[in-house]
Amino acid sequence: APRSDHRARRSWRASWVAVSAASWAASQGLAQPSSVSTAWLTPSTFAVTRGQPLSGTTGRGRFGDSGRAKACHGRRASRFALAEMSYAVGEFLAVPALGALAAWLVYRRASGSVKPADPGRQELINEYFAPGTLVLELPLDNGGTLQVTSHAASEREAVEGSPMGSFEEWRCLRFLQSGGLIQSVTKVVVSPHRQLAKMRGAVVPLAYTKSFATIVLAAMSAVGAPVLSQRRRGKEQLSILCIGLGGGSVPSFIAEGLPHCQVDVVELEPAVIHAAKQGMGFSERPNLRVIQEDGAMFALRAVKEQAHEAQKTGLYDAVLVDAYEPNGNVPAALWSRGEGLAEALSGGLLKKQGVVATNFLPHVDLAAPLAAYGNALADQPGMSFSIQVNKAIKLENDLEQLFETVEGTGNRIAVHACSLSELGDAELEERLMEEAKKVGEETSCLWDMPDLACRGLRTWKSEIKQDNDV
Repeated sequence: APRSDHRARRSWRASWVAVSAASWAASQGLAQPSSVSTAWLTPSTFAVTRGQPLSGTTGRGRFGDSGRAKACHGRRASRFALAEMSYAVGEFLAVPALGALAAWLVYRRASGSVKPADPGRQELINEYFAPGTLVLELPLDNGGTLQVTSHAASEREAVEGSPMGSFEEWRCLRFLQSGGLIQSVTKVVVSPHRQLAKMRGAVVPLAYTKSFATIVLAAMSAVGAPVLSQRRRGKEQLSILCIGLGGGSVPSFIAEGLPHCQVDVVELEPAVIHAAKQGMGFSERPNLRVIQEDGAMFALRAVKEQAHEAQKTGLYDAVLVDAYEPNGNVPAALWSRGEGLAEALSGGLLKKQGVVATNFLPHVDLAAPLAAYGNALADQPGMSFSIQVNKAIKLENDLEQLFETVEGTGNRIAVHACSLSELGDAELEERLMEEAKKVGEETSCLWDMPDLACRGLRTWKSEIKQDNDV
């Protein structure tokens, strides 16, 4: 075919792709493509789409060599002119459309994969990372100090039903001995008529707390626990044990989103309980209670005091561990083989279709704790896996790899799910994402649960086997 025909076909394809991309970008809620900065695109980037650098780098003008057009006559000249015009249109539309795509992808990475309506979305992180006002500061029994600060929120209008004059702000909990890193963030309603602020349980700002709640509930649903209302038999209830309170955002989200779930929270430090209630807006309710005790000791005592029920059905549908020593490590009694929690698990702490999940720092080798949980639950065969907070979704995706090649380095959440048949990685991912979607709808979740359910998903069957052989 003549070169003009070939270019015409390629140009019309470029125009069609550009218009489609622009329409798709607009459907995602972006501004008009022409108003989106194309600074994200470089000539070498654009070459991925067009197969060559932008005009100006090839030694010819945007509309091609006009001398060649003048040399053509009749139909060939007309076809060539059409090809050049369509090529120009394709280029004109493609640049802003691809700019819109690039902007959306960068926003998606930066926003922590949440829905725009989420009041705890990641783009607001600078509001509570900025210096705040001290609310309270307390010493810890195990050493160190905790601190609660308040921070102004740009979206400060109180939720409907709040007393007149109320407003919303952020509250941050820090353990100063751990370098002053933020341990928990909540959004609270401050009322002029109430002494204490009230937490908005549905708002979960930190990425790791979002991921923790997501993977636990998705895994529980996957193993058949009555998370979803359509799977409940009569007035069947859920029960969850949380070891470690922090600011109370995860247990509050679960208790509020699943009214049929009884959440027991065990916290060792009296100062943490005081800070959560007095500073972070946490409050107990009929299906949410706090016990001040060592987590491992509570688990052992519960199994002993309720021995008949523990042996017959098990006590809890899920056990969540989010507790740390002053140095930032999870206490050995909560993850080591033969220690308190593992012993309680073997004694019936967990139901036959249960889930145990622990939040670890990124550097921790998860083979040992998952082996400990698996051995303790040997009579309830299951599957061990982990996810990683902020892990890139699909690096093999060309567009995402083009604009984002750095993998996340957030905390890792180790999960052992009983009665979950051995699945391949792809099957496990599909099951978790499917259940996360259902759970998100059940709880009216404000963020995108399926997006977080499988970040950095990894199974640990072979590593745990090696650990057991040692």
